Amino acid sequence: MIELKPMAAADFTAWCARSAAAYAENKVRAGNWVPEGAAERAEKELAALLPLGVDTPGHAIFVARDRAAVCGHLWMLYDEQRRYAYVYDLFVDASLRGKGYGDAILTAGEAWAAGRGATNIGLHVFGFNTVAQGLYRKRGYEVTNINMAKK
Repeated sequence: MIELKPMAAADFTAWCARSAAAYAENKVRAGNWVPEGAAERAEKELAALLPLGVDTPGHAIFVARDRAAVCGHLWMLYDEQRRYAYVYDLFVDASLRGKGYGDAILTAGEAWAAGRGATNIGLHVFGFNTVAQGLYRKRGYEVTNINMAKK
């Protein structure tokens, strides 16, 4: 049973560093950004999205726990006016991947959003992340846009 707990402000800096580094790496891997300056660019984007850290209105950053052990994190936005939720980041500890934690964390996040009145949930997934795409398709998510590139 996965439990989502709001992230403590004291844990935000470490989470932010991990999240920005992963985002920069993924943007470079996808061919969207060049490696030079990617880390700084990711940090700036994250800071712009979360200017008040864990207290940024509309945003919720959760620590996902399986019993007492941390198994991942989930960052979601809820737009009350549009009744729309957005998954910014779903992270499962590398040692636990492939064991159903992503599905369980997403299920808990969907319940959180539904409890606030969300009628739709959106997300972005990188084209190379076929494992995540499979999870989202299994959960009923549908492709709404496709970006393509050629080198």
